[in-house]
Amino acid sequence: MDASAQKARLPAGLRDVLPPDAAAETETTARLLAAFASRGYEQVDPPLLEFEESLLIGAGAATAEQTFRLMDPVSHRMMGLRTDITVQVARIATTRLRNLPRPLRLCYAGQVLRVKGTQLRPDRQFGQAGIELIGSDSSAADAEIDRLRDFYQLHYPSVAEAEPAAINGAIAELKVLYRLTATPEMRVTATTYPDNLGHTDFAGCFRCHDGGHYLVKDGAATKTAIPSSCDTCHTFPQIGGASASLPLGVPPDTHDDRLWVFNHRLVAKGEDPGTNSCGECHARDYCSNCHATGAITVDHDEMLTNHAAVIRTSGAAACAYCHQPVYCARCHSEQVLPGSGPIGRTGAIDQPAGLQWPLLSAAIGR
Repeated sequence: MDASAQKARLPAGLRDVLPPDAAAETETTARLLAAFASRGYEQVDPPLLEFEESLLIGAGAATAEQTFRLMDPVSHRMMGLRTDITVQVARIATTRLRNLPRPLRLCYAGQVLRVKGTQLRPDRQFGQAGIELIGSDSSAADAEIDRLRDFYQLHYPSVAEAEPAAINGAIAELKVLYRLTATPEMRVTATTYPDNLGHTDFAGCFRCHDGGHYLVKDGAATKTAIPSSCDTCHTFPQIGGASASLPLGVPPDTHDDRLWVFNHRLVAKGEDPGTNSCGECHARDYCSNCHATGAITVDHDEMLTNHAAVIRTSGAAACAYCHQPVYCARCHSEQVLPGSGPIGRTGAIDQPAGLQWPLLSAAIGR
């Protein structure tokens, strides 16, 4: 191989985009952004690099193995090259644009880089463009998704004419995915609780779903407690340092079991869902997200009558993956779980022990 050929070599999965392809790609991107803008979507342009603690939280944790990392010589902190722009847009919406009225309509276009390509797409660097509708109710979101059909008819009429079934199928699937990843009526999205941190002493869902509040019906309090168990929102609790992959499909009847988080081991013989029927809906990180924690070492059969001994054996950190400080505060006035605990105006308990709900904590702190 001569010297010029050696200089032209690139790592696997990377390539130079040459004429006329480079111009065609630029033109296609510009047409997409113009179409997004014509429907009220405003463009954001996140950086190629971010600190890994902001890039790899929540849904971004699923891309950790595909992320190139490097040390920032200025801050001496680890940084990551983006593998997907969607996660960055979610960060922007919940930080920089958190005070803007909803719904937010944001669009983006840029390059992403991944450690490995796939059989279907061997390229490791490629362009990504998309739109994000954030904070809209389901009916409004459905109407927005339906506009995808008009988008193809206007900008890609040949595709609209040749593939109407595929477009309709994509629209139907997007509506399903929106309902699985967003709860706009409660101002909750997939990024609201990217990990377990949002469930700790937070005046949000657990302001009421804490076991200490009662259902109000027709303006009067009933004797029915507002549900507070994990299966109120989760088929499997999504716990630990990263949010698990989104499960797709209709859950089997077995998942209605309130103790399924314990009993599923009778069906799933290992941590890899691909070896059994679980793999039809769950990705590998859905299982490893829990099994990588200390929670599975806890002997729950002894918890009711001898939980202190179990905590001494397994450590309170393992309990904190599922239980919140308010759960222990029903009986304990001292801090039990790591990270937070009952705190009054001066750091001491100044209300009845066991009644330190997040709502009271928030009121005292103001």
